[in-house]
Amino acid sequence: VRVAVSVSEATAVPLRAAGLPVVVSHNGVPWPVPRFGGELHTPPVIGMLALLTPWKGHRVLLDAVATLPEIRVELAGGSFPGDHEYVAELHERASRTDLAGRVEFLGHTDAKSALQRWDVVVSASTSPEAGPLSVLEAMSHGLPVIGTDHGGTHEFLVDGAGILVEPGNASALAAAISTVVADSDRRRTLGDAARHRVAVRHDITETLPALLHRLIS
Repeated sequence: VRVAVSVSEATAVPLRAAGLPVVVSHNGVPWPVPRFGGELHTPPVIGMLALLTPWKGHRVLLDAVATLPEIRVELAGGSFPGDHEYVAELHERASRTDLAGRVEFLGHTDAKSALQRWDVVVSASTSPEAGPLSVLEAMSHGLPVIGTDHGGTHEFLVDGAGILVEPGNASALAAAISTVVADSDRRRTLGDAARHRVAVRHDITETLPALLHRLIS
């Protein structure tokens, strides 16, 4: 191996520790794109765009929203056959009294269609993400994003482009959701910063040629 190409500084760390020469080439998404969000839905909708597999943290999100009675949740994403017990667990959790009627499983769906339905996007992964495209997609459309403070998610949302919370901490996630939903100015500010970051660092018309260059140079 002459060089390893990493999509985030976080994923470069173990590669360098293994003695490999590493260059970082960040992920990108289409830009420019329309802005979503603005006036809250009634009731507000929190969305997660992620495969239904345990480390993505859906259970953490459901436990958080269980303490916020005026909030709905939509989970967009399919699942692997081996995760059927986890999916059943999520459905059972969603059926309990503190969440009943407030959680919808959208299944595998178009990301843009899902994002248009949501007021806030959550990435609750309990293990570090390399460079989650779902976070970048939400940011590009100006939706406020709350993510767990590790991996590539930290790099995307740091310095005001989103809100970072401790992984696995449902109480911290609930507090962040409550704060963002209650403050229209904060949602606008987060969306502005997120769109600026995508425009400057994650425009796929620039990141894709840069990745190709690093792979073949």
